[in-house]
Parts: sequence; structure tokens; C-alpha cells
Amino acid sequence: MPFGPAEPGFGVVSASIPEDTLAVERAARGRGVGTALLTALVSRARRSTYVALSLSVEDGNRAAALYERVGFVRVGRHGTSDAMLLELR
Repeated sequence: MPFGPAEPGFGVVSASIPEDTLAVERAARGRGVGTALLTALVSRARRSTYVALSLSVEDGNRAAALYERVGFVRVGRHGTSDAMLLELR
């Protein structure tokens, strides 16, 4: 779900780069659901005109390892969250 310029999230790095969010039900975690969702999102974004994707991740959130595995890198900090960026081109 991309955030818009009127309501940016903590992972906003540029008005031209969509910030996305991803959530997996607690009971489904650790089963590859997040990896499948994120992989599908990145694949679709690569076929679009987007040059990058961004997101934010709270300290202690295990999903940070997934984001890093897919290629997101930490590019900023807002309170207890890191902004992460994935270059698509």
C-alpha cells in the first residue's frame, strides 16, 4: 500500500519514490508469506516506471532481515524507525 504525499510515512525518501508497507498475520509469519509478497511487489515495480521503492521498519522488527535480503538498504532514520530504499534500475 503506497503512502501519498499528503500523508507520508517514515520511509519517504523522495516524492517520486513510492513508500510501501507490508504486513503478514502473526499466524502466517515464518512461512515464506512475506517473502512471496515482497518478491511479487518488487517484480511488479521493476516492470513499472518506478526507479526505486522505499519503506520504514521499526527497531526490533524481524522483517528488516527480509528487506535486506531482497536488497533494501538503510538510508535514513526517523525516531525508532529506519527508512530503507531498494533501487530498481
